[in-house]
Amino acid sequence: SDVLPTGLAVVMRDKTGENQIVVASGANSEVNAEQVPDEILKTGNYVLMQMEIPLAQNLAVMERARAHGAKTILNLSPALKIPRAALPFVDYLVLNEIEAGHIAKSLGLDISKDARVMAQAVAREGNLTCIITLGGQGVVAANAQGRGWFVPAMKLDQVIDTTGAGDCFGGTLAACLHNGNSLSDAMRRASVAAGLSCLKKGIHD
Repeated sequence: SDVLPTGLAVVMRDKTGENQIVVASGANSEVNAEQVPDEILKTGNYVLMQMEIPLAQNLAVMERARAHGAKTILNLSPALKIPRAALPFVDYLVLNEIEAGHIAKSLGLDISKDARVMAQAVAREGNLTCIITLGGQGVVAANAQGRGWFVPAMKLDQVIDTTGAGDCFGGTLAACLHNGNSLSDAMRRASVAAGLSCLKKGIHD
């Protein structure tokens, strides 16, 4: 088979610490769902995914996770459309404001720009828990049963670099849920972790 270059991301950051990222997928485009063994897709485990690998491969893993009892967390980043067929296999959908707008539009939802309304609408439509990160405004979430949550962001004197904050949020959220924390506590811890990651340049664990 062809040898592909390692995936590459170019980060452009402005003076406020906000960023835009351009990704060249490279070998990421050849990721295959069969690389994830069935034995880790068991009840009690969480599978965290994002959109820098082919959607079809994510979907295949999510379907197998549902069959074997694992929970799935999909971070819709970078912002791409997600087909309705994938929603039944997503337990937690994590979006930022821009991504929330994209998915709401792709689902044909008539919603306002209120993030709480967006979370509720997407949660109902997808029968899942929708979590929307709002940067300095905090995090909102809603589940399909109509329950909602809000966690304020940690106050920062200065934002140096937001690169990787979303990944930090997702990883911490998944770890906390796997540890048995409630969703609100997992959101709070993930929000703090994401905030701390903004205090230095670059991506940090």
